Amino acid sequence: MNFSGFCRILMLSIAILSAGQSSYSQKTEIKVNAYSGLFFFRGSDAASTSVIHTGDAPMYWTDETFGKTPAFSYSVSLQAQRVTKQNHLFGLEIGWEELKSRTRVDTVTCNFCLPGHSVELVKGHETTATSFLNISPYVGQRWNAGKITLDLTAGVDLAVCTKVQDISRYALRNSSDYGGVKYNKRHPDLDVRPRLQINAYYNRIGVIAGYSLGLTNFQLIDNHAYYNREAFTNFLRLGVGYRLK
Repeated sequence: MNFSGFCRILMLSIAILSAGQSSYSQKTEIKVNAYSGLFFFRGSDAASTSVIHTGDAPMYWTDETFGKTPAFSYSVSLQAQRVTKQNHLFGLEIGWEELKSRTRVDTVTCNFCLPGHSVELVKGHETTATSFLNISPYVGQRWNAGKITLDLTAGVDLAVCTKVQDISRYALRNSSDYGGVKYNKRHPDLDVRPRLQINAYYNRIGVIAGYSLGLTNFQLIDNHAYYNREAFTNFLRLGVGYRLK
């Protein structure tokens, strides 16, 4: 799934969600949202630090860990929801997510080195970059206070994972190497995340806070989970929204 495919799904969803009004609904709302926040992994293979491995040949690689430290992440989405006469909510949000976490590289292990050969780490880090097409159905309740509306929702992220990539950056002393390694990692097709969220709107402008707890193990080999090795996603999202309708 690439970004153009996401756009086609998004446009189709807009047409379906905005078509008509239900007889039991008070109104339909369409919103656009932009999020950042804190994305990180938890589990036995989630780590704050990692190791660079090297040998006498000019090759370097890092441990296959998943970062416990958040890095810059963002998401954009379209949201459509129905509000009933009793202020019950049900809706669907579709978004594109670029989520990153990081580990600090603080150790160099010189594998298969000749006696007397060594390298020393100056600084480094490893970023785990993940891309998702996220489809999130939900239900909720609204409270009104004049021009202010407060929505509390509960739902699930059905996040289609399109890419997981490790990006290492480091500098080594006693070596001319300064740079890094980038490679794609195996990943599950779908990350299922229960999600709680609160939206506060004044007229058409809103602020959003939510938390998604991943249930899918990202530590895979040959499309099967490692025995006793786990890495699960967490996303504390903070954002702003604009109500189009």
